[in-house]
Amino acid sequence: MAPSAHVADVERRGVPETGRLGRYTLLAPVARGGMGTIWAARDGVARPLVAVKTLHAEGANDAALRTMFLDEARVATAVRHPNVCHVVEAGEDRGTLYLAMEWIEGDALHTIVAKGMHLPERGAFPEEMALRVVRRLARALAAAHALRDAQGQPLGLVHRDVSPHNVLLSVDGQVKLIDFGIAKTRQRLSQTTRSGVIKGKLKYMAPEQVDGGDVDLRADVWALGAVLYFLVSGEELFEDLSEADVVRTLVMREPLREPTRPFAPDIGTIVRRALAFERDERFSSMEEVESAIDTCLTQRRCSLEDTVDARALAAFCVGRIGAEVAARKIEVDRAVTAIAGKERQKTRVWPLVASASLVVAFGAVATLVGRERLASQVATEPLPTPTLAAIPSASAAPISAPAPRASEVAVVEPGPAPSSSTVTVNSPKKQGKVTAGKAPPKKPSSEFDHHD
Repeated sequence: MAPSAHVADVERRGVPETGRLGRYTLLAPVARGGMGTIWAARDGVARPLVAVKTLHAEGANDAALRTMFLDEARVATAVRHPNVCHVVEAGEDRGTLYLAMEWIEGDALHTIVAKGMHLPERGAFPEEMALRVVRRLARALAAAHALRDAQGQPLGLVHRDVSPHNVLLSVDGQVKLIDFGIAKTRQRLSQTTRSGVIKGKLKYMAPEQVDGGDVDLRADVWALGAVLYFLVSGEELFEDLSEADVVRTLVMREPLREPTRPFAPDIGTIVRRALAFERDERFSSMEEVESAIDTCLTQRRCSLEDTVDARALAAFCVGRIGAEVAARKIEVDRAVTAIAGKERQKTRVWPLVASASLVVAFGAVATLVGRERLASQVATEPLPTPTLAAIPSASAAPISAPAPRASEVAVVEPGPAPSSSTVTVNSPKKQGKVTAGKAPPKKPSSEFDHHD
């Protein structure tokens, strides 16, 4: 997921004090960014972990951020592909927006490169590993670009934020694309360009994105080329440049920098074509990107089998960040154990509470019976009326019922944050039609960075 963090080190902005959101128990924070926090969480005791992304409280009142947050759920749920991180549901509980996603035992590519900066290769991936990662990403993006509406018409979906921060690599060799928060469909592209707002990570933006013009899938091709550049070289395409210099380079079409260590000819050919300033000179689709990579791997006598891909990537990932992943797992396991202990304690306490209630109730019944007998005795025997001490009335100890679970309704369009409600966007299995809605590499960074 992202760099491990202690619970005390992460501010619980926007998270209810109970440590629960909807049906999820938050175990430990694993990443945080400008928009929110990602938590290791669990739905029930025996079920697998999930990652829960929460939006900070101040963002819950921002209509644009709310829309972006919920759009991520809608789009990611619609794109069903093994290399896209699956969104379980999106919801809102007591004013906190959240996304529940599949749990990935790994980290963002940006962090994995940063973890290797002390090595001779300065964080770079082995060339074949970089090609295997980008090959999987090309497949994920091809699935996103092919998405169609209910009438069978292409949606023209463009991710627009493909970067090493938004790609996860797991210790079992899985590559997962995340964060569709600023993805746009054809129907919404013109609306976005008119606003003049540039969204995404500047160092991975295509020139037409910076220009504020219309973008199509070839903007994602550019970004994927920049990711390959980063993985193979360990350097960003615009290493050490200010934002103003990056914009000038893209707008003026100035020559792009060569990496410190030159690319191998076959990889250089792929990178330069993907990073062509003119869209018509780039790969026209992600299928073309994958085909070029397959040719490159074949010429290098590398297997194209997916299982070989996964084993090779798993071995590399474990070697680079295995210790960090293990440490995070220990922290999460401790949180799970602590919660399980509390549950067991509750289980032991309930019989005691019930027994105490029965004893008190029995005492109350005995008192009432005693009163009846005493009344009968007073009525039949000519004795002086006794002076009775006040007897306190007894009753069963009250047991507070669990808080009722808020009702769930499907989200159609985001609105102002309610004070107390739960809103859920379910996966396609439950809801039918789905409408798709700068840190340098030396510092580990979360896949949950705010947008530049």
